[in-house]
Amino acid sequence: SRSSAFKQFLIYFVQESPPQVIIAADVIYGGGEKASKVWDSLLEALTEFSNVGTHILLAHRFRYPHHELPFFRKLRKNFRHLGLAT
Repeated sequence: SRSSAFKQFLIYFVQESPPQVIIAADVIYGGGEKASKVWDSLLEALTEFSNVGTHILLAHRFRYPHHELPFFRKLRKNFRHLGLAT
């Protein structure tokens, strides 16, 4: 299918040359077991598609800090963190 071909191309492209920048906005929200599984998958993808030279810009507005903070704690374990306030 077209989407699986694109995914294969994207994986090949990233494997050949890891991106310098990964940008994501509003990808963390909600809470609960389902959200936690999705966030674990997001962390896995960020780890897989990045390397030491990759900058990850993750724009986020805390709506439910109690539910969202666990993701950011996990993120800090795997990546160096620089927070920017708005």
